[in-house]
Amino acid sequence: MRESDEFSDEEYRLEERKTEIKDTEKHLLTTDERDEIIRSYNSEHYEKPRDSDTVELKSEEKLPREDRGHIIRKYNAEHSEKLKISDKAESQMDVDSEEVRRLYLEDGLSLKKIGDKYGFKSGKPIKRILKAKGIEIRPVGFQAIEIDPEEAYRLYFDEKWDLKDVAAHFGCKTTTSLRRVFEEHGWKTRYQETYEKVIDPEEVFRLYNEEGLSLRKIGEHFGVSYHPIRQIFKEHDKPYGQEIQIDPEIIRFLYFEKRLPKDEVCNRLGISKKPFDRILEEQGWDARPVGFQSLEIDLDEFKRLYYDEELTLDDISKQLEVSITTLCRFREEHGLEIRDKASIRELRDRIFGKMCVTCGKPRAVIHKKDGVPHPVEILWRKKDLLTLNPEDWAALCKPCHRITHSLMKNYRCEWSKIEIALKELARNGAS
Repeated sequence: MRESDEFSDEEYRLEERKTEIKDTEKHLLTTDERDEIIRSYNSEHYEKPRDSDTVELKSEEKLPREDRGHIIRKYNAEHSEKLKISDKAESQMDVDSEEVRRLYLEDGLSLKKIGDKYGFKSGKPIKRILKAKGIEIRPVGFQAIEIDPEEAYRLYFDEKWDLKDVAAHFGCKTTTSLRRVFEEHGWKTRYQETYEKVIDPEEVFRLYNEEGLSLRKIGEHFGVSYHPIRQIFKEHDKPYGQEIQIDPEIIRFLYFEKRLPKDEVCNRLGISKKPFDRILEEQGWDARPVGFQSLEIDLDEFKRLYYDEELTLDDISKQLEVSITTLCRFREEHGLEIRDKASIRELRDRIFGKMCVTCGKPRAVIHKKDGVPHPVEILWRKKDLLTLNPEDWAALCKPCHRITHSLMKNYRCEWSKIEIALKELARNGAS
């Protein structure tokens, strides 16, 4: 006795078609009979015949019933998706295309906002409707904003408003739309007029072609950014590019022979990293690995600068013309110990004390009594600490230090008077 097939709710509806099927409890269907009923049902209830699905079913008839059921479920899922697409198409037919055109072109609404108005999840249906009417879609992020040229001219040139304030007056988040109006009417901003009077285009071209300066360096020469310099090149139809004014030999010398970091080479030449990388590629040179520099550093010289002179790594890197990363790696490879700041801190405590000299609170800073600025490093180098006269310095807490700075800077008070005043304040506060 063969096993019976399990039927879904959809398949039980076949009995309503008045098929000549007997009661399933008395007469079980064979697999061939079941597949034939499904094919017959599909051919009558769908507009297009399921030729591809029929072939798929026939080719899979020898598979177990579980696999054939998977094919049927796959078809039902695909058909549901087709119905969803059909529903979207029908919903688009309900949209007034003329109203969409008016909202988009006249009111300047975005596709997303129009889509929200008609209940769409995105602006794609609106985009399809507009394209069907031959309407050009605006670039993403752009919205038409009505700007009265006469009002813009009055506010900017007569009332002397700032360009950003004028843009905000018309509801613009940026000055792009306003600048577009200025360009259409041939108006120039005050900034443009100023740099055109100050900057001589011929001098710009001379500095660029003969002196070999970059746009950024030329801007620094005239006290402006590189943007107006670039604008001058555009207005005179002059080609410009940082890579054509750099001698590759200079980069080879600084980068490969002197082993300077890429950032420092670019800073010295006044260029960005983009033309630097382009020159390396054109010359067929491979860039050094990040953080790599040759370790041609004299060990005794490094010890003298680091331990005896007690220079910071930043100062040593400038003196030896290597990166700080290279110095750290050099120190690690030679097993050199990092300077012990704890011992320096203990020495400073012994020289200046741990408490504020005016109020007795814990010391935060060490202040020079004459108020003359001094390098911070001298308080962190052992050799400098040993040469300092403690009588010239005062250990202070943060509140006393702020008061001292204020009195010295604003009222030219001497330390002796400030010390008396601070001690008086401390006594009154304690009482």
